[in-house]
Amino acid sequence: MPKISPKTIQPIDVAGEAGGNLHHSGYFIVCFWHLLFTELGCHGEKAVRFPSPESVFLTLDRFATKARVLNLQRTILGLIAACGLLSTGYFGYSATTGNQTFQVMVPSQISIVAPAASPVQTYSGTGDANIGFARQDWSVKCNSVNGATVILQTATCFQHTSTSMMKRDGRLALRVNSTSGPANWAVTRATDRTWYSTGDEDAVVQAVSNKAGEAQLGLSVTFLTGIGADLEEGDYALTIVGTITAN
Repeated sequence: MPKISPKTIQPIDVAGEAGGNLHHSGYFIVCFWHLLFTELGCHGEKAVRFPSPESVFLTLDRFATKARVLNLQRTILGLIAACGLLSTGYFGYSATTGNQTFQVMVPSQISIVAPAASPVQTYSGTGDANIGFARQDWSVKCNSVNGATVILQTATCFQHTSTSMMKRDGRLALRVNSTSGPANWAVTRATDRTWYSTGDEDAVVQAVSNKAGEAQLGLSVTFLTGIGADLEEGDYALTIVGTITAN
């Protein structure tokens, strides 16, 4: 077996602290191995089978490879732990400012409410004088930023409830009684009447606002008697339809 001197022993290329320890340990183990084998041979002792230095280095190299793997595993686990700390906010970070938003939702509100009463007047039985009704207040409301438009109109002229062919015209007049809120309310069509003799049974009055707000609109209705002697007995009725739309 060739003699091995310390100069002929090649270092094992191992990264890390574990690899360096294996390199130094391997150097002395091989030297010891060589001396022990030589001494036993010189004294004529019974031959003992020892592993060769090459096999010793191969074994040490395997240990070094395992050390590399362990170091890599430790590095990966460390990175994973660091990412976990960052994601949970426990990596030495603390906020010095914060904010929170409070919000109130305001739904759209738009409505028109007709008076509950159904006014009734009685013809005196003589003359051609028109018959006026007491003013009726309509409540309107809209919270649109551009305001609203209110229209009050007749469904038909005054018609006899039993004989629909018997008719009389009606007249409407509109005014703004009171308001609430930032809106300015204005009547854009203050008065109108029906002309049933020409087929026009629609009388329309209108008011508008420019912002959100509420108002009380006063509507006056007049029964245009015409020739009193032509009136048949019974009831004559006229219906007002009110609508409000956001501008």
